[in-house]
This record gives sequence, C-alpha cells and structure tokens, in this order.
Amino acid sequence: EVETDDGKTVEDVEPQDAFSSEYGSITFSDEGAVYHTVPTTVQLQSKGTRTQLTLSVGIVTDAESAERLLENGLSVNLIKIQSAESLDLGPYLDWQLPGLVTKDVKRRLELAYPDLSIRGIMIRDFNIT
Repeated sequence: EVETDDGKTVEDVEPQDAFSSEYGSITFSDEGAVYHTVPTTVQLQSKGTRTQLTLSVGIVTDAESAERLLENGLSVNLIKIQSAESLDLGPYLDWQLPGLVTKDVKRRLELAYPDLSIRGIMIRDFNIT
C-alpha cells in the first residue's frame, strides 16, 4: 500500500503490460514499433545429423502493424518456424544463416500480411546446437 498526497491509501499494483502475449511483445519508439517474437526451438536436419535451432526475431514496423502481429502471434510464430525448417544448413557459413532466415521471414510475412508495414527483421536469438 502507498499513501497519496491527499492522505488516501491505495494498493501498489504492478501495471500489466497490455502489449505482450505468450507469442511475443511490442516495444514502441518515436520511429515506430518492434514486435519481438518469443524464442522457438526447431529441429533441423544437417549433413545426416539432427541439429536444433533456437530462433526469435524482432519485426520492425509501425504501431498498428505491430499490434496486428501480436494479435496473430500464433500465425507469426508458425511463419518463423516454417522459415527455420526450410533452412538448408549445408552450403552456408554460420554467419550467413541469420541473414537467410531474416530474408525468408520477411518474405513470408509480406505474403501472409500484405497490408502491414514490415520494414525489416532483426535477429534476437539465433543459436544452433
């Protein structure tokens, strides 16, 4: 409990983040917004062995588009998973892989949500084990 200037006592309650879900969260700036996906681990086949890729991205957009992506978090997460699963680890160097994923995620999002403003994709988590 906290006492206010006028002597009233109010309960100190942490505000809930209205812009997050089990699939991600949104941060806002003067330039727009970023929808941050939660990390997802995907099994990949590489040179006859199974590899795990843990991936999360930040989708640079405007506030309205970010909110739509958050509302469609499951669909966005599935797009991210499909992109990761389609990744061919074989002919590429490790440093090339994140760029391939960001290009593919952006392409898939633009196809799925042509009315949204997708400015770019940032890698947040990218760990191959």
